[in-house]
Amino acid sequence: MWSDREDAISSLKARLSASRGEEFRCASTIRQFLTGSHDGGCYIKKLNHGPAEFVSIDRIKALKKRRVDSEKEGVQASPISASLTPKPGVDESDPVFETLLVTQFQSLLEGHTKTEAFLDTFNELIRLPQSSVDQLCQKVPFKTLPDETLAEIMSSIIDCESISFHNLVIFYRASLLQKVAMLDVAPSRILLSTIFSAAKANPKAVVQGLLSPLLTKSAPGKFQADIINRTIKESLDKPSLVYFLQALTRQPTEERNGEMGVDTIQWNDYTISVMHSLLVSKAPFKRNLLLDLLKIMEENFSDFKSSSKYATLILLIVKNFPADIKEDVDFVTRVVENSTTFVKKSVLTSLKKLR
Repeated sequence: MWSDREDAISSLKARLSASRGEEFRCASTIRQFLTGSHDGGCYIKKLNHGPAEFVSIDRIKALKKRRVDSEKEGVQASPISASLTPKPGVDESDPVFETLLVTQFQSLLEGHTKTEAFLDTFNELIRLPQSSVDQLCQKVPFKTLPDETLAEIMSSIIDCESISFHNLVIFYRASLLQKVAMLDVAPSRILLSTIFSAAKANPKAVVQGLLSPLLTKSAPGKFQADIINRTIKESLDKPSLVYFLQALTRQPTEERNGEMGVDTIQWNDYTISVMHSLLVSKAPFKRNLLLDLLKIMEENFSDFKSSSKYATLILLIVKNFPADIKEDVDFVTRVVENSTTFVKKSVLTSLKKLR
């Protein structure tokens, strides 16, 4: 990788043999590098798990200098909002730079070190290119972190406009989504507060990274639905609620090669409760969006013919958005005719008034 690699390795081994008799490994020396206290070098294992490469201290210092310089420039530069543009002056594609940060964060995490360095390192990592953040989230078990630690991390990035939308979504999926999806007991107050704060600060990223996947990756359970319903009531403003329903009906929930793919709403009684919360929220859902929801409901009606809760969703649409569905009375009538419950009569009566 570097012209003097073999000489550097030999020299390093000789010095270490005389002192400790062991190789100088990145995991044990990364903290020394960050404080500038070691004059040797280290073996770096790339993010793709390839063979370790020797990195001289001069190489490390150069990377550190570029990072420091970029921070100085960043103070004067305007924030980078919702983009994947890297910081000025930083070679974001350099695997050494990325791996040093990942290893430092893992070391601090494993040592339960809740210091400024812990948060500073994470703030460096979350600003790396999207592919690197994705690999970081595969390597670090965010979902197993104590709620207090996750809350501390979330708090450190809550108002950072320079973090890209895509990186936030990736991180929320690796942390909040994984943690919430495996809940089989009521969430802690700390976790709820963390979700509410994130949803208020970055509603669209939370919709894409947490709320929508909870309804499309698999049918939600009681605790998952409760979190979604409380987030709807506590944290999401009306434009964000519209975005949430768009995410569910038009399925911009999975990223594939930069494009939004298609996931389907997984229906059960808990899903119905979430839809109920959306439809009574007084958000300004328009005709096309309501029709998208009704078409999805029609496709799934065979499983809910005897469900009064399912039919009640149609009643809410008719009563809360009469002007928006006035042109589509025949279609709505056809959909509700699938119901075998007493609610069907109420829907048909309301539809007749719109003719």
